[in-house]
Amino acid sequence: MIKNSRYGTFAIFDGIEYPLCSNRFDNTTKWAIWGLPCIQGHTKFDAINSVNYMPILPNQVNSAYHVSHRAEYEGLSLVIGGSKENGFYLFGNGDPEFDKKHGMNYKGTDRFFVLDEKIDSIWEERTPIKGFPFNTEKIVYLKMYGKWLE
Repeated sequence: MIKNSRYGTFAIFDGIEYPLCSNRFDNTTKWAIWGLPCIQGHTKFDAINSVNYMPILPNQVNSAYHVSHRAEYEGLSLVIGGSKENGFYLFGNGDPEFDKKHGMNYKGTDRFFVLDEKIDSIWEERTPIKGFPFNTEKIVYLKMYGKWLE
């Protein structure tokens, strides 16, 4: 499992990072942030997911981005496609020789498992969401030179 990581789409609101998603409950607002404490007059309650949410406009957040993860393995930057306690599932890079070496049958679409200690670096890649401000680091390292960062 990746330590101290989040997957998905996030927004910084009042200095705190919250999950950001398309608002399914209010046709007048496209986006909402989830998991806020109840703020009178602002948050609504989603009974299905048992969580507070707040409709939000792009100009109300400090930054918004999508988070994905990559790993450096055998000198290549590969997409992480999942994890378990002792390692990670990595997607191939489309190189037939590399894919065959790791037992994959499809160019760049199959995953293979690598033990944690075999991976040099792991990082989050943060990409902007159209229409929102983007005021954060594009890359945040979680593991570097074989050591997990705090």
